[in-house]
Order: sequence, then C-alpha cells, then structure tokens
Amino acid sequence: RNRNAFRTLFTREPSSKEIDNVTRTLTELAREQLANKPTATAPEQAAALKAAWRQVSLVLLNSNEFVYVH
Repeated sequence: RNRNAFRTLFTREPSSKEIDNVTRTLTELAREQLANKPTATAPEQAAALKAAWRQVSLVLLNSNEFVYVH
C-alpha cells in the first residue's frame, strides 16, 4: 500500500525512509486507536488500521509535493 500510494499520488517510488516513516506512523496511529482496548479483536484491529490509513492519506494529499508539483 505504501508504494501504491506514492505511485498514485506522486508518480514515483517512495524512498526507504518514506516507507519507514509511513509504516511507523500507521503503527502509532493504529495503536492510539486501540489504546483503551488491550484485547482488541481482529475486526477492531482492522478498523484501527483503516482509520490510520485515512489519516496518512490525508497527510499525503496535503503534502507540498502533491499540492504544488502535481
């Protein structure tokens, strides 16, 4: 998904640093979504990851590279 997002939005491959940053951000955001659910079910984990992707997608869409270059 990381690579696909960068290809779609920026028409280029992401750097390894960008992949690491997005992956770390997704993990942290999903963890925040599940903070009060220590024994989250698989559907709850999937929903948290989906919510994290929505937030990351908005950040990528609002990046200077997307807004001013494309």
